[in-house]
Amino acid sequence: EMKREEFKNTLTLKTHFNDEDIKELEESLAENKPQNKKLINTGGRGIAWETLKNSLVGGNSKIQTANRYQEKKEELIASAVWTQIDHNGETLEQNLASCLKNIINIQDATIEDFFIRACNKPFYANTRVASGTAMVENIKTNIGFDVHTWGNPINVDITYAGGGFSNDNFSIQGDRAEDLELLGIGKSRLFVLQKLARFTLTEGHKKLLLPWEQIWDWNDFEDTIEAGNLSSGITGIMYNFSEVIGTFFGHITAMHVLTDFGGVVKCDLHLVRSINYLTGSNYPDVPNPEEAGEINLFCIQFLKTLYPNYSQMKKDEHLKALRELDFILLNISRQGLIPEVDNN
Repeated sequence: EMKREEFKNTLTLKTHFNDEDIKELEESLAENKPQNKKLINTGGRGIAWETLKNSLVGGNSKIQTANRYQEKKEELIASAVWTQIDHNGETLEQNLASCLKNIINIQDATIEDFFIRACNKPFYANTRVASGTAMVENIKTNIGFDVHTWGNPINVDITYAGGGFSNDNFSIQGDRAEDLELLGIGKSRLFVLQKLARFTLTEGHKKLLLPWEQIWDWNDFEDTIEAGNLSSGITGIMYNFSEVIGTFFGHITAMHVLTDFGGVVKCDLHLVRSINYLTGSNYPDVPNPEEAGEINLFCIQFLKTLYPNYSQMKKDEHLKALRELDFILLNISRQGLIPEVDNN
């Protein structure tokens, strides 16, 4: 609709806006729109969604998708990287065990529980893992990740004047201002950490209902998306969380936080590439909120195929099962077990 309005405004010499004008605009947009991406809330489902959904519809499709996943999971576990020690002194096997052990229901999480799991996530957005880890270690060493330090304006008070990521658009005050300046970390990331801490101190995380709190079938979820309603459903959970924290806290980072509580999978490029490989879909490496919601719904539905006793599983077992699925899908691609395809 915005494009239509822009197009209308260019027709200043015309006396009316007819169907031919509309057709010309739509043809122009179709020619220039990437084939593997969808417009948001257009009311129609894209090829990626239909392919993803169909991979779990019908006995043969479900079995084929599950078999491909199990084969790649077994290949990952049998590979040398599974037992190699990483920069944190852990193997992948130990890392997964640690992830599953530390899962906690988000509504039961204390302020400290939530923040310690969430605080490092803004530093991995739009950067390499090694760079994010270096920033996290820098803060640990020089300031720490105490929620009360970051959430109290007396200690940390970062303001944003608008205008983008440039450090010139931020000012830092408070007792720790000098320490923050010396970190040499982009101020937009520090700004997000401050907002995340203030959100946590209000116990806002207890209001984040994860997918296990609600049940949808395929049609319900499609209706939610097609109506343009982002206030409910899986998409709404991550979208609203990112909106509450605000500028520079996108839906992918919101998912990254929530993944540690077993409620969603984080749709980073590696997980998306694994999903595309397993199902034949063609989601872009950085999915929009609706596409990320579709992928999450697929994963929740996929658990019903992977675990025949799904309906008898307890909530904590559901959380762990989804967290493990996220971990395995991520590493199937990250460890090079599938062909690398740029979906953008």
